[in-house]
Amino acid sequence: MPHQRFLPAFGFIVVLGSVWGAAEAGLGLALNACARVLSGSIMTGVAVFFLASARLRAKSARGPLLALALAFGFKLFDAALLGLPIRHAAVANPMFAFATEAAAVILFFALLGKYAEAGIGGRILLGAGAAVLSAGVFPLVKLATGIPACVVPGTSMPLSIAWAPVAAAAGALAVPLAFAFIRRAETWEWSRRPALRAAVPAAAALMSLAAIAALRLV
Repeated sequence: MPHQRFLPAFGFIVVLGSVWGAAEAGLGLALNACARVLSGSIMTGVAVFFLASARLRAKSARGPLLALALAFGFKLFDAALLGLPIRHAAVANPMFAFATEAAAVILFFALLGKYAEAGIGGRILLGAGAAVLSAGVFPLVKLATGIPACVVPGTSMPLSIAWAPVAAAAGALAVPLAFAFIRRAETWEWSRRPALRAAVPAAAALMSLAAIAALRLV
């Protein structure tokens, strides 16, 4: 994608990445009671939405890669607030999940992007495929972090595999929503006003950091 076309999208992707980072912290906290069941599959759908939105807005893989970098930063900020080391299971394993989700979204856009642009069926397939791929790869997390994936109590089956159908359903919903969201968002006036192009992303990032701090410290 030409450099000049990416620049106007940069601020919007900062907003997306910031909200995703806050959502990961907030929803992770809200879903803590079912963390041993299907919360990871729900969060996969959330990730696919933000990553697909970033891909659509940037019109290249640089969109989800930037969103991924922001999600990493927010996760490390959250870990610092909680006093957790990077190699802790609550830090390293989610970061691995972010990376696999981003890679899956980039891959499936490369494979099915034209079909997704053409209609709802391609979008559903793209989202479901990306979610299932990331869920299927996640058990390899131990090779990357040294920390095994959570399993269904009483079994050796990873939760991401057991609840892959939930992830698929969430992903199938996420990508059509991302298409609708970005088409609407591209008409917002703030993205066309130079004075707001820096102010809005900066405000979103600061508000997201403040929200995470409030969740962890209050």
